[in-house]
Amino acid sequence: DNHGSHLTGKFLRFAIDHKIIILCFPPHTTHLLQPLDVGLFSPLQTHYTKLVAAAVRFGGIRGVDKALFLEYYHKAQELAFTKDNIERAWANTGLHPLTSVPAKLNLTEEQLIEEAVAAQDAHDEREYMKSRALTSAKATRKAKALHKELHGVDYSLLPT
Repeated sequence: DNHGSHLTGKFLRFAIDHKIIILCFPPHTTHLLQPLDVGLFSPLQTHYTKLVAAAVRFGGIRGVDKALFLEYYHKAQELAFTKDNIERAWANTGLHPLTSVPAKLNLTEEQLIEEAVAAQDAHDEREYMKSRALTSAKATRKAKALHKELHGVDYSLLPT
């Protein structure tokens, strides 16, 4: 992403002093070349979202506590981090086996633009949903506090 904080002078000096060779992706190419992003984290997010959505819809849960998070994350990880997905991720980036051109770089400019727009739209929708959930949670807390203040109900004694 070409952010200056990734390769500071102190970091570079340490690498030079210790004969460390730094390998970096060119700026703005990690979405094309990074195997974890390309083939693993996206399926992980998809599986986790589906598991939580199913639990909310069919299991009657209203939220995900730490224990449920670990359970759903573990299951999503098992579904996403398969040998086939890992090998495909490295192959799709052209990094292993080392090929001349990563698969995504064979796309036309128009296809790359469409993909970038779709990714941004998906990101925007996720951010919107997160924002909406946070706003809803804040509103619920404020409403409970107001109700408690007005009616003297101690919500801390009620099961969550």
